[in-house]
Amino acid sequence: MPKAVGYSQYTTEKLETLQAFCGTLFHIEHGLISTRGDAHPEAILVDLNAGDGLAGGYPGSTLIMLREAIRQDLPFHLWACELEPVRADRLRERLIEYVRQCWAAFRAGPLVHVGGRCPTGCCPSCDPLTATAWVDLHVTVVPGDHNVTVETIVAEINQRVSPGRRVYGLVFGDGNGQLDFPITPLIRLSRHPRLWCTDILLYVNAAVIKRTRLGGRSEAGQRRGLGAYADTYLIDGGIDQIRKQYGMVRRPHGQQQWTFFALTNYAAFPKFRKHGFIDRDSEQGRRIIDGLNLAPTERPDGQLPFDFGPLIGPTPSTFGIPASEPSAPSSSSAAAASASAATEPERRRRIT
Repeated sequence: MPKAVGYSQYTTEKLETLQAFCGTLFHIEHGLISTRGDAHPEAILVDLNAGDGLAGGYPGSTLIMLREAIRQDLPFHLWACELEPVRADRLRERLIEYVRQCWAAFRAGPLVHVGGRCPTGCCPSCDPLTATAWVDLHVTVVPGDHNVTVETIVAEINQRVSPGRRVYGLVFGDGNGQLDFPITPLIRLSRHPRLWCTDILLYVNAAVIKRTRLGGRSEAGQRRGLGAYADTYLIDGGIDQIRKQYGMVRRPHGQQQWTFFALTNYAAFPKFRKHGFIDRDSEQGRRIIDGLNLAPTERPDGQLPFDFGPLIGPTPSTFGIPASEPSAPSSSSAAAASASAATEPERRRRIT
């Protein structure tokens, strides 16, 4: 695995889990869209922390969502949010190249592509112009702060979706270990009346939120601009404000307490137990959520109510993307930079 800024020993595990999650969910949604007369004819997909398309040299979240949608033959429109315009442009370029590889792998059979080209020479896998047009039709790259650009996405969804339609899809957020975990746009999208059937998956570093909250209560932290986060909690006023009836939490891994939250209004949602997901309303789930929300110094016993999970997960497929170009961390929120002062290893050991 190539090392890069924004890459950690948990990155492979995150990508593999996201790929499995999307594969299962998109297969189900393809069936629902195909059979339900009241379904909107395309899935709504949103990546709130898209980055430039790579994560430590591997396909990042946007490319994984695109790949699994094509593999499952899911009709979709995908919005990909990225704070920095230069990285947003790079993401679009990678999407165009990646869709050609995905189309060749999943849509173009050997009888169609004789000699590496289809008879018409105009499918996305063999024609760059067609691939560009296909990406422009199915993907909207949204540069800017996702706390602001979410309103653009909402407006476009309102234009695309008729009232009364069931809108299946997935909203994914990944703050990449910084304070750009996208709680504001997640709450906004979860409360959109047309997205009741759209599920949410959030990957988050719980420890950095605790560290920054505690740092913001000190004079030194306030001088570093962390005072605004003195009352920021992962659960209280955060995930508990996302309007979904059911949820799962993945057991946190490592000192950074990396974890997933899956939120849905579907009672029979897949459990993903082999990936470590637990019902949030179970006794174990409640203990995990309690530990993710509060630091030991905020608890009467001074202890976290759970043990950390395994350090490293499985390595994902490197399908279609060379691992030669490192990528910086995804930063779709202007709040990202303020977290760096609270990440010293020694402080991490003491207060998380």
